[in-house]
Amino acid sequence: MDLGSARVMTGVGAILAGVGFLGYGVLGVVGMVIFLMGIIEIANNLHDNSLRNDAITWFILTVVAFAIFIISFFLLFLIHNPPTFSMLVMIITHAIGMPGVYYGRNGVSGFVYTPFTELLQFMELIMAAGIFASIPLIASSVFMYRIARRTYTYTGSDYVRIGGLLYIVGSVLTPIIIGLVLLLIAWLMIGIALLTTEVKHP
Repeated sequence: MDLGSARVMTGVGAILAGVGFLGYGVLGVVGMVIFLMGIIEIANNLHDNSLRNDAITWFILTVVAFAIFIISFFLLFLIHNPPTFSMLVMIITHAIGMPGVYYGRNGVSGFVYTPFTELLQFMELIMAAGIFASIPLIASSVFMYRIARRTYTYTGSDYVRIGGLLYIVGSVLTPIIIGLVLLLIAWLMIGIALLTTEVKHP
């Protein structure tokens, strides 16, 4: 594959990976695979072994993080089945004045299930699973930044470099929603930069 085609392939993969954060998980996974293949082709064309090795390491760590997230989510779901209200749900529900909160001598003694409290529980599961998965994800983000930095030397596009930085910040903040938003922006910036900027031999 020539360098131009590899660049377009990598850019499309990055865009699809970003789309995955909008709820289209399968497209996101496919996008990451395409991105990996594209980066490897770019590295082969440029004879950049460091870029290729960083891409492979990033992908392996990302797969590990994804696997830990899925396993943790289902294990935590089983622990919460039948569902129980955690202290976080109790505090939030009481703070905003949700009806159906019952108090006893020792504090909160019961709840009435509502769609809102069920949503809070679901978000708790995602956040807890995200915490477990954050370690390999943060490690993978270091390699993504190295990929972005190497790509910046070939394209001169600041969007690639900034996208790499946002990827690190987003990975650190993954347990909360803002982290996922930053990862989405990072992928889109990297993808758009690759689709609109030529990759040149040094």
